Amino acid sequence: MIPIDLQEGLKIRMEAEFSNRTFKSPNNQDVPLNIFEQHLPQKKKEDLSLYPYVIIQLNEGTQISDSSSEEIRIMFIIGIFDHDNFNQGYREVTRIINRITTNLIENPIVKKKFEMNYPLKWSIYEEDVAPYFFGGIETTWAVSTFSRQDVEELI
Repeated sequence: MIPIDLQEGLKIRMEAEFSNRTFKSPNNQDVPLNIFEQHLPQKKKEDLSLYPYVIIQLNEGTQISDSSSEEIRIMFIIGIFDHDNFNQGYREVTRIINRITTNLIENPIVKKKFEMNYPLKWSIYEEDVAPYFFGGIETTWAVSTFSRQDVEELI
């Protein structure tokens, strides 16, 4: 299976998950959560219109043998902008992480082909870069392997 299919399926699912939720933009307006695949779009200098966002990033794939399933690692990178003087933007990042992980745990299969495996790991960026706040989720997905086509010739 093509890992891009998993990435696209996760983007569609996250867009649906956050479709009824808005967040504060750097302009202090209520805006939807931007969902991007792999990277942020190119931006002009100091363009903050991409916040808030989640990036669904293909990280790596591993297959140990021809009979094992391939494992694909997907990272969710969360970024928000919060003007609050108390530097509590990590709370919003944590809420987004919770909503994503709950969705994945309750529905661990994407496109009837990809199944989430454990462990499911998340983290909050530790450095103080306020008013920017970041977090991440690391997931691993199992993918069915292909059948060998030369087996009949060997029998």
